[in-house]
Amino acid sequence: MYALKESESIFRSAIEFAANGVFLLSLEYAILQVNKAARKLFSKHDKLTGTPFYALFNNTQWKKLEALLQQLLNNKKRVFHLTLAHTQLNAWLQLSMSLIWNENSQPLYYVIHIQDVTELTKAKDDAERATLAKSRFIANLSHEIRTPMNSIMGFIQLLLDEALPPAHRDAMETILASSERLLNLIDEILD
Repeated sequence: MYALKESESIFRSAIEFAANGVFLLSLEYAILQVNKAARKLFSKHDKLTGTPFYALFNNTQWKKLEALLQQLLNNKKRVFHLTLAHTQLNAWLQLSMSLIWNENSQPLYYVIHIQDVTELTKAKDDAERATLAKSRFIANLSHEIRTPMNSIMGFIQLLLDEALPPAHRDAMETILASSERLLNLIDEILD
């Protein structure tokens, strides 16, 4: 009996001090238990235990959540993940939902882990914007360099079509070959 109580105490401590918010929900979606991180995340709500889980979300968000919770119950799938923008918290949340079953394959309660991924989402968005800006910059730079290079090479080609003294012809051919090498180098760098 002592071992069981100790095991239960360790389990409760593990949940209470987990880094992510943890909710235990009844099959009717009432909040049975929450941990410290969940209370902090939803600090605007005075009392979470006993509150319907849907009260923490807007109607659209709740419909998505409820559909996944129903799938857990109906399909006996182990875990569902959902990322959503929580407008009331002004945050992006990553939810991992599972259903606990007893030894007789009867559902007992839902376990929902919630992580605030706002900073991660912002960093991803910033990285995507930076990549787009870099691509635009390289495209513009490529155009700005290649256009005059092609003009120079075209002009040299026109001069080579004329009757030139041998020394001038050699100089023009050297300039043309150097221009082609430079353009190839630019292509390798920018493409």
